[in-house]
Amino acid sequence: MILKILTVITALIEPLLLALSNAIVIGPQLAPFNANPVFKRAVQLAVDRAVREIIVPVVDRSVTIAGISTGELVIKDFATEPNSDKLRRAGYLMAQRLAGSLALVTCKEPLKTNMATHLRHYLNEHGFTEQHIPEAAILILVQDNLDLACSTIEKAAIERVVADVDESFAPSYEARRRHREARIATTK
Repeated sequence: MILKILTVITALIEPLLLALSNAIVIGPQLAPFNANPVFKRAVQLAVDRAVREIIVPVVDRSVTIAGISTGELVIKDFATEPNSDKLRRAGYLMAQRLAGSLALVTCKEPLKTNMATHLRHYLNEHGFTEQHIPEAAILILVQDNLDLACSTIEKAAIERVVADVDESFAPSYEARRRHREARIATTK
């Protein structure tokens, strides 16, 4: 089960991380480094690593909480609704909003810390020592890319929660299908 979850998450996050890597921002205030491809690659690696370290636990936690809350509320609120499509849509909307918001709130501070740490490490590893890159530059890079990285984690949670909603709502979908068939059979 855990392997299945990790496989699903990995399949979801790889395209998101690729898009994140291509969207990294290095502002003009960091000239001449903003034009240096080695500097840009070090920043991309640092942000990628920072996101990878926290994305799986943040997404898992957010999706679990959102799935449980959504299941309890939506199934209760739609108990008499015969149309399973309405139930499904309501479940998706609530779970996606809740999982995305939880992921966003949960990831911001740890991601900020991780990004600063990894930026220092990767820049130093690529030859940009603390003498070349002051702490203020690290903070600018974190600030310029934090919202982008957070939105990547938010998107991963939003995409992942849909499968969980379908899985947890399966008995409700089945009950509605059986009820619909029984009604059709009695009207004939």
